Amino acid sequence: MQIPYEVTARPDTGLYNAKLGIWLFLASEVMLFGGLFSAYVFLRLGAEDGYWPHGLLNVPVGAGNTVILILSSVTVILAWMSLKMRKFWHFKLFLGLSIILGLIFLVVKLAYEWPQKFDHFGAVIKLDALAKYEPYLGN
Repeated sequence: MQIPYEVTARPDTGLYNAKLGIWLFLASEVMLFGGLFSAYVFLRLGAEDGYWPHGLLNVPVGAGNTVILILSSVTVILAWMSLKMRKFWHFKLFLGLSIILGLIFLVVKLAYEWPQKFDHFGAVIKLDALAKYEPYLGN
């Protein structure tokens, strides 16, 4: 038994089910992230002076990490294309590059970005710094 309109386009939309499903998924993602980004903007605009952290983002490291992440996405697509064309050596090469780029991404996050934020925000409160954070802990 086959599902109607599984392979051929639907007469009412001109799309087949898989393409229609992807477009519905993309629309739901736009709504989700649109709401998240809007909430961020409203929170940012409503923050009082001095309460929003300035100068905590390392822009060159973040931009480089973004490029690494995009390149890893490109290499995954190239690996998939190589597999579809039965070029197994190219598939292994691109998949290996994707794994290496993913590991580089994680190393940059763990070594350069997150430690600065933990140090600045006091995510691990040391005993000698406890007095500084005591008013904010609600004790």
